[in-house]
Formats: sequence, structure tokens, C-alpha cells
Amino acid sequence: MRNSTMVLKFLPCFIIPTNEWFDTGDLCSIDAEGFVYIAGRTKDMIKVQAWQVNPYEIEEVIKENVPGVDDCVVIGVPDETDGQRPKAFVVGQADPNDVIEFVRDTFISYKHLCAVEIVDAIPRSPSGKIMRVVLAEQQDSPFVD
Repeated sequence: MRNSTMVLKFLPCFIIPTNEWFDTGDLCSIDAEGFVYIAGRTKDMIKVQAWQVNPYEIEEVIKENVPGVDDCVVIGVPDETDGQRPKAFVVGQADPNDVIEFVRDTFISYKHLCAVEIVDAIPRSPSGKIMRVVLAEQQDSPFVD
């Protein structure tokens, strides 16, 4: 974010000096017409070996294309070899193997899921934000390769 009215108290920590941009922690892009699109949060990125994986990309494709998926959240889970690997939490009647196969057929290998866990609901804060930390703490399904 950048504008002429940014508060000076943010300068030491959050402004990138070369362009005077305020680092909000959001992942976004700007199209040719100047429209800004929010794609997620930098803290939610999953680091698989040397690659950064945007969990929102995987979530949206699963929700739009896998029958029986009512809701889906992808988080990074620790992996001894890769650092982290994506894991999906799915609400609905979808078969976990169908979700895994769909992701394998759709995405490059470092975006493949290590597991799918079927849950009753995605934990959300009172404001509706997904509580990814809660999912990370309560996960219990075995991993698949």
C-alpha cells in the first residue's frame, strides 16, 4: 500500500524505503487498469523446498472443481524432507482420495497434497476469518505420498 498520508510512525519497520510502500502482509497483484486484487496473506504461504505455494490457489480450485466439497482450507504442515507440504481440510462429502487425485492431475508436484482431512467445519473467528492455527493444532490424519 502506498499513499501520501501514511503515518510516519510506521517508517522504521514497515515501509520499504526505495518505493515508500507500506507492507500490509497481503499478497496482491495490480492489473493493467490499476485494479488491485488481494490473493491472500504472506504469512500463509507454504514453503515446499525452494518454492512458495499459495494455499488460496489450491483451495479455490478444489472448491470449484471437486464434487462434494462445501469448503476447503489448505495449510502447510511440517515435512522432514521438504520443509512443509500442503494439507487440505475439507468440509463436505468428498472422498479424500478424489481430492488428492484432482490436485495431482491439476498442479505441479510441489503443490501436491500430503493429506486430506475431512472436518465438520472450518474454524473461523467472530469476524469470519479462517483460523489456520487451530487447524494446524488439531490435525490428526495420516499423510499420504
